This record gives sequence, structure tokens and C-alpha cells, in this order.
Amino acid sequence: MDAIRCMACFAVVLVHVTYDGGNGGNHAIGIYGYYAVASASIVFFMLTGALTLWRPRPLGPFLRERMLRVAVPMFIWSTITLLAECLAGRAIWHELPGKLVKSLVCPQVPYFWFIYMVMGMYLFVPILAAWLKQSSRRQVRLVLLVWFSSLCVPACSLIWPDCSHLFSNEYGTLFYSQGYMGLLLLGYYLRRWGDISHFRWWHVAIFILLLSVPLVLHVTHWHTATFVHRLAPNVVALGAVLVLLAKRMTFPTWSLRPMYVFSQLTFGVFLTHRIVTHLLVVPWFTAWQPNYWYGIPLATIISVLICATIAYALSFTPLAPWLGCSIGPRFSK
Repeated sequence: MDAIRCMACFAVVLVHVTYDGGNGGNHAIGIYGYYAVASASIVFFMLTGALTLWRPRPLGPFLRERMLRVAVPMFIWSTITLLAECLAGRAIWHELPGKLVKSLVCPQVPYFWFIYMVMGMYLFVPILAAWLKQSSRRQVRLVLLVWFSSLCVPACSLIWPDCSHLFSNEYGTLFYSQGYMGLLLLGYYLRRWGDISHFRWWHVAIFILLLSVPLVLHVTHWHTATFVHRLAPNVVALGAVLVLLAKRMTFPTWSLRPMYVFSQLTFGVFLTHRIVTHLLVVPWFTAWQPNYWYGIPLATIISVLICATIAYALSFTPLAPWLGCSIGPRFSK
């Protein structure tokens, strides 16, 4: 779980460095964006399901714990981020009070949409956990099959362009109502039953096919958004494959403690990376104008190092729990 969280955190920053510093559609941007989206928000949703659906809990205590750990730091960093953008001249001061009020109900920092989505799902987590406790593997697989089938519906836009409306929350009722909630269930399933004893040739073939999607899109000029959307079936499948591969990995003893610490700081990295990438790293790289192929990963590494340093420093302060930068009990293995 620590390794998956670290990987997903790096990928989230890669997504936003890629699109903020894109500057006009280079082929590298589409490729990095595809892989990062698959291993970023998709994996984080699955990780949320794997961690919260494992055992039923009373609704009240569960929501109180989650809201204090997630909502309060998010509102604090929303305020800090909006103030920083005003000070940098990226936002208008007289709009600040209105944005702070709106942040109570909808994200005013674009990157934070994920947190609002997850907080809405928390209301249903105890219900799903209670159902999963008495459900068989076959029943869970049936629900996942129906859910995954709904994700394939927007691909009809390749034949009927009007189906592209299914990507919007206004028209895509089937697509959106099940979409992100299904990722929680998939994460639970992969944690409980997603073990592969040994890889067969068709496992490798599927993985290569999923990795080659950007090349196929580049050659065929198909509707890219259909296959690079967060809930595109190929993106979800690639995210699931990454989780399965992570479960098969082994790590040297010396790496466990640093990996644990960084995994504990991933929420702090997420909360701070808008300021670091948008106001510092991306403008610097835009002025430098390096080649996208090495510039994007280099900017991502620098952003993650800066954000992790900030989060680690804040973890020693009394405000750490309120800023999403606290480190849990000492790792004992």
C-alpha cells in the first residue's frame, strides 16, 4: 500500500506538470498525460477503496475521522493557495472572499476536485463495506462487470459523435453515477482477490496493448479524449495492472522506512503541489524551454522533492495534523 501510494503521488504531480507546462500539444505531453492519469487519480481512488472498505464501521465515527483528516487540511490549503496566487498576480484580490466561501461546496483550486469527490463517496463507504462483508467473490465480480461495461459506452462516440456528451456530468448519468464509485470497489477487489501467482503470455500481451494506446492514437488520429479520460476502460485497466504489479514487488529492508515516511506525507505533497508547480517550477521550466521528453519528468522530480521537503518540515510542528502533514506511529518492521 505504501508503494502504491508513493507511485500514485508522483504520477499526480506528473499529470499537473505535464498539462500546466504543456505549452501547445507536443506528442510527449499526450503520452506522459495518458500514463500519469492511469496511475494517478485512478490508483488513488482504488487505494481509497482498498483501505476504507476492508471492514464495516459506524457512519458517524467514520465520517468524523475522515472529515477531520481530509476536509480541514484541504480548506486550509485552499486558502493558502488562493492567497499565494493573489500575491503572485495570478488571481484578483476582490474575488478572494467569494472563492473562499465557494470552497465550502466546490473546489476553487482545480487540483482539489479529487478531494471533494472522495468526501462525497465517504457517505457510502460504510454501506458498501457492510455489503462486502457478506458478499461472495462472484457477486462482487458481477457488479464490477456491469460497472466496467458502462465505462465502455462513451467509446460509441467513435461511431456516433453525439455520444461524446456522455463525458459531461449533465448527460452522462450512467457513466458518472457508477464511474468513480466503482473504482473504490475495484480497489477492494484487487486487495482481497487480485493476486496473480505467475504471469502468462496473455497477461503480458494485455499489458503491452494498454501501454501502446498513445502510439495507436497518434497513428490513427482517433478521438483522444475517449481513451485518455480518467474513466476510459483502457485507463482503468492500466491502473489496475499497475496495482497488481506493485503487489508482486519486493523491497529491500532499508527502503521500508523512507517509503513509509513518504507515503505518510503524500497528502501533504498533494496539498502543496499546486503552489509549487503552478507558481514556481512550471514558470521556471517554461522560461528555460527544455525538451519535453526529459523536461517533464525532471520538473516532476523537482516538484515532488520541494513538496516533500515542505511536508516533512511541517510534520514536526503542532499544526501537522491540521495541515495534512502528520506522520503516523513509528514503523517497526
